[in-house]
Amino acid sequence: MRNARYVLKLFGVMGLVLQMPPSAHPQPAPHGEHGMRTLFVAALEGQHVVPAVATDASGTGAFTLNGEGGRMAIAYDLTYQALPKPPRRIVLRNFGEGGVGKVVHVICGEASPCPQQAGATLKGEWTDRDVALPLTAALAREAAVGRVYAQIEDEAGQGVVRGQITTYDTMLPVQGFIARLRPRSGAASADAASGTGAFFLAQAPGGGQAMAYQVTIAGTEGAPTKALIVASAAAGPGAAPRAGAPLQPLVEALPQRLPPRMAAEPAPGTGERKGGTIAGEIAPPRAGAVILDRHTRTANAPGAPAGAEKLSVIIATEADPNGELIGELTPVE
Repeated sequence: MRNARYVLKLFGVMGLVLQMPPSAHPQPAPHGEHGMRTLFVAALEGQHVVPAVATDASGTGAFTLNGEGGRMAIAYDLTYQALPKPPRRIVLRNFGEGGVGKVVHVICGEASPCPQQAGATLKGEWTDRDVALPLTAALAREAAVGRVYAQIEDEAGQGVVRGQITTYDTMLPVQGFIARLRPRSGAASADAASGTGAFFLAQAPGGGQAMAYQVTIAGTEGAPTKALIVASAAAGPGAAPRAGAPLQPLVEALPQRLPPRMAAEPAPGTGERKGGTIAGEIAPPRAGAVILDRHTRTANAPGAPAGAEKLSVIIATEADPNGELIGELTPVE
């Protein structure tokens, strides 16, 4: 995987090719003059580090750029897995692919220590009000054209995995979703399994649809095998039914074009938990078919139509083919 833009090509019976050059990325309005929310994704891998690193570690970051009321912020959810050691710090740096840039935001590792685990999920926000390293209009534009990257660094300050923050550009309307994943068992401990997924739904001419996705999970009993999109109501109260209970998926998303990126097998008897990254494209079963209808796509948004159906993502793993983790598809609007 060269970078997150590989999923811009949504294959299938519609014959869509949605990849656009970086210069086509939407430009945020200076100082948030016009309200906007745009979903970006970072696919973190060792091969993107400068110089490249051979590692089984990987990660997914979902970044939402918000510009409204004269203010700017980038909210983020980031999951990493299979690091050889807990990270010293996780940062955002300003530079394009193949180069090393200065730190523009610290996710963890200085004032806020990073989790002392080989895999974890972090959530936070970078705003124009940050005292030390504020989000400026210039940096927001750099992020919008793919020139800001997320990097996890070790004790020596060297990069372990890295991913440019990119979005999905097309002449077609695209809706972004974030899936914040938690155990289906409902476990709420601090070290419970977790995950982050970014999903992009493209509206094709004639009403058809296609979807691209990138998901990383950490701390699960098994490595990920596929993503299942199900009706949240069918998943049970709180969208957290009994672990192992089968569900009838509306869409079954197998990793495509790439093998799953997952942690190596743990040593026998260690009880070490796993994780992994899967990515791919979802095409409808026939030309013009719909993956998600409009009501479903806006069900989590303010002002959604009464009775709009919500959808959840379930991540199946080698240990539980019916799904270890679950999270609602939350639209970025």
